[in-house]
Amino acid sequence: MLGLKRALAALAVAGLVAGAIAIALTLSSDHEDQPVLAIVLGLPVAWSFIGTGLYAWWRRPANRFGALMTTVGFASMIGVLFESNEPLVFTIGILFGSLYLAVFAHMMLAYPDGRLQTRAQARLVAAIYAISVIGLLPVVMLAPPELFECDCPESVLRISGDRTVYEVFDWMTTTVAVGMVAAVMVILVRRWRAATAPQRRAMAPVLWSGVVLLDLLAASLIADSIGIDPLSNVLGLLGSLALFVLPWAFLFGLLRSRVSRSGAVADVLLRIGETPGTGRLRELLADALGDRSVQLAYWLEDEGRWVDGDGHAAELPRDDDPVSASTAVELEGRRLERDLHDGAQQRLVSLSLTLRLAQARVATDPVAAGGLVAAAQEELTLALAELRELARGIHPVVLSDRGLDAALKALAGRSPVPVTLAAMPDGRLPEAVEAAAYFVVAEALTNVVKYADASQATVSVTRHNGTAVVEVTDDGVGGADPRLGTGLRGLADRVAALDGRLALQSEPGRGTRLRAEIPA
Repeated sequence: MLGLKRALAALAVAGLVAGAIAIALTLSSDHEDQPVLAIVLGLPVAWSFIGTGLYAWWRRPANRFGALMTTVGFASMIGVLFESNEPLVFTIGILFGSLYLAVFAHMMLAYPDGRLQTRAQARLVAAIYAISVIGLLPVVMLAPPELFECDCPESVLRISGDRTVYEVFDWMTTTVAVGMVAAVMVILVRRWRAATAPQRRAMAPVLWSGVVLLDLLAASLIADSIGIDPLSNVLGLLGSLALFVLPWAFLFGLLRSRVSRSGAVADVLLRIGETPGTGRLRELLADALGDRSVQLAYWLEDEGRWVDGDGHAAELPRDDDPVSASTAVELEGRRLERDLHDGAQQRLVSLSLTLRLAQARVATDPVAAGGLVAAAQEELTLALAELRELARGIHPVVLSDRGLDAALKALAGRSPVPVTLAAMPDGRLPEAVEAAAYFVVAEALTNVVKYADASQATVSVTRHNGTAVVEVTDDGVGGADPRLGTGLRGLADRVAALDGRLALQSEPGRGTRLRAEIPA
């Protein structure tokens, strides 16, 4: 986490330096008639994306949306190279000046977790990046000098000044770009229509700001291509305003979601004390969650049935109910999927590695090979038992019955690489926290065995200011890259679901440290 903070601080400084360079470049430009206006319209947008993006990145390291926001801010500064008096820099400014719009489209399609959902979306984003640069080649290669309406440097790539040829290519690229913008908006609207009411409220600030900006972009491209300069200028100004608003809309949504998580329950507890009653509780929860459809049901243990706030029999949603099927079912399925990957699958991977070691020693050391086969048999028995447990949707039995300390000792004892348990918390942690900590350690130790070439590993679980801190370190080769596999991404999602953070430090040749911080 310390490494992340330093990296984000360095990016913040880089953003300030880039802004200062942009100001100097604009003020020294020989062909900018309104340098102050250009600075006022451009720099606040760039800094807004960088600032809010870095905050979101720090707040949710596993979420890539903050990184994309930051990239939009830096990419938007490339266009200021247009102000340069040097032909080469001027040409680069034109050629890559629209790259930030491609990053913006990527960001919108990846909202809210920063990841594209389908291969079709990935292909669309790749095409958008390509057209953002290729679409400007006619400008730097074919556009006549009078097109720029200023005493600008000549493009170093210019090969012709034929206005007719330029306009043909410009219309082609504009048509493709408008089509891509339309495709992005269709995807966003479909996502909106498929969302539940609470999801729509969370998505609204960013989604509709982005849709408005994309509409303005498409209209501006069309107006510019048909030569309606006044309309194009107005649309450009409105687009700058929409672009400035969007990162703050996202920040508002991020803060609102955090406030609602941290303050909603406290607010309900305070207000329910003033006017007690089950009906009042439902109203307060509905207000706190922003969902008027909230219903409460209570389980009567003695009678074995559910009742509502008035004591009448309550019927829970059926399995074929669309809401139940899309939320109870999906979340449970994802939980079991994570448990299967992080638990039993890791045992089977360890079993495979043990059998390989045994196979390699059969000829040279039969006694050691026999021991490894016996260990593999034990590991297989445990994996089968855990699969049965997962089929019932519960955690490993040793974790449920004896706690995290015993479960981690069992993991350490089965590891082919020596593992030291440096610290364990006093007493039990919340069940969900223990499960997350267990699977973090299981995945980390599996990676140590598979990739680290380490001689030892160390595991510690401590409490600090109401947070469970899980650390797994090794003295291996380092260089771990979470982008190359799904294991660490799955752990990051599991930890993030508990409002926690996962950090990885793995410099080549200096071992690896995996650290999870989970509110407990």
